Amino acid sequence: MVARRLPLLLLVLSIARADAAPDPKACTGEAVEQEICRLRAGMAIIRQRAAMTLGQMGERASRAIPALVRALSDREGFVREAVVDALGAIGPAAVAALRAALRHRDKEVRCRAADALGQIGPRAASAIGELGGRLRDRDMWVRVHATKALARMGPRAAAALVLALRTGGVRAREAASSALCDLGRGKQGKAVLARFPGVLRDRREFVREAAVDLLGCIGLEALPLFRLALRDRLDTVRERAIEELGQLAHADVAARVAPVLALSLRDRREHLREAGIVAIGRLGPAAVPHLARAMGDRAAAVRFAAAKALVAMRTGALPAFRKAMIEQGERVDEALTDALKQLGQEAVPMLSKLLEHKKASVRRNAATTLGHLGVFAAPAAPALARLLKDEQVEVRLAATETLGLLDESTTPALDRAMADRHWTVRWAAVVGLSRRLPGPKPTAALRRASSDPSWIVRRTAAEALKGN
Repeated sequence: MVARRLPLLLLVLSIARADAAPDPKACTGEAVEQEICRLRAGMAIIRQRAAMTLGQMGERASRAIPALVRALSDREGFVREAVVDALGAIGPAAVAALRAALRHRDKEVRCRAADALGQIGPRAASAIGELGGRLRDRDMWVRVHATKALARMGPRAAAALVLALRTGGVRAREAASSALCDLGRGKQGKAVLARFPGVLRDRREFVREAAVDLLGCIGLEALPLFRLALRDRLDTVRERAIEELGQLAHADVAARVAPVLALSLRDRREHLREAGIVAIGRLGPAAVPHLARAMGDRAAAVRFAAAKALVAMRTGALPAFRKAMIEQGERVDEALTDALKQLGQEAVPMLSKLLEHKKASVRRNAATTLGHLGVFAAPAAPALARLLKDEQVEVRLAATETLGLLDESTTPALDRAMADRHWTVRWAAVVGLSRRLPGPKPTAALRRASSDPSWIVRRTAAEALKGN
């Protein structure tokens, strides 16, 4: 029986609803009043058009706000969406209605309400609390739209945006990061900065990484927080901090940035110390002391990076390399040698003075390094020749080897080295003289070496003469 009467019941209800709805043609009065009347029309398309027309009127339609609020319960979704858009177009007078719309059961209405509040901007700052509440909405898109709306509310929304950064999903975090970055670049940087210490201590790695990216937007005011980021336990956080600091690094701010970037040169990871070298090298002369210390790093890659930065800088490079030459161990460091080779003739005076250093290892390494400079080392030949009288055999050997690499003007010095008491020095002299064959002086010296007490010296001399 009920099933038979149901179609009839629905027909009666539809007629009753039609009777309750006004005829659009009967809506009279001013334009706003007409559209308010049409919001109750029977046809959904007419109700939608009425809402859209009210939105086009802007603030002039403010007295339609109560009717638009009632229309938020329209049975058709596209009408409700048009109503929310109209409220947003009316402006600040509709903020209270839009705040209420943020709690609507329809997620599309909630999204559009957030968008509308965002369009109103800082004048809708009273809605920051409700928008912050939507950051926990069950629908992802509502959270994203709420975050974007907060981004347009000014510095008062910083706390809510930081909350979105820490608790939101990927899209919400991206929107919050973008908004906080924009705020950080402006006059509100300090307001944003005040919220960050807690974020940089967040237990979630991706939150700390996002926070470090934002420090670069804030700029030099964030330097104290960069110190905190450079001590983070996660490599990627420290790496991002170095990258962001590198973007800030230039000579004009060197005095402020250099002490912070110097923390990266003590990082436990080799590749991060190397990245720190590259960043600090942009600071100009203020970076020289830090780069000089890095020349003593245990990792070759870091030393090479420091040497490269010093060579590129030129100013202050030679004193730093001199210090490194004195402090290095028994072996000549390849990074240092490579850097001095790039300096070429500029490095010769400094190396020539080191040939007189009190430490034998320094004298020896200086002599060896000069050998790597090739023809540029020719002015150092007299000082190298004086080292043939050095008390330490390794120093005399290094000097002899380098003299053998220079031009024929060093032949008399090599001839004198043939009389050295140690066979290694005499052998190095033979090797050097063999490069000058078939000249008469080298030939005579090599013939004398054919009767040397050391068999290896005799054989080397004989082979050299035989080949020529």
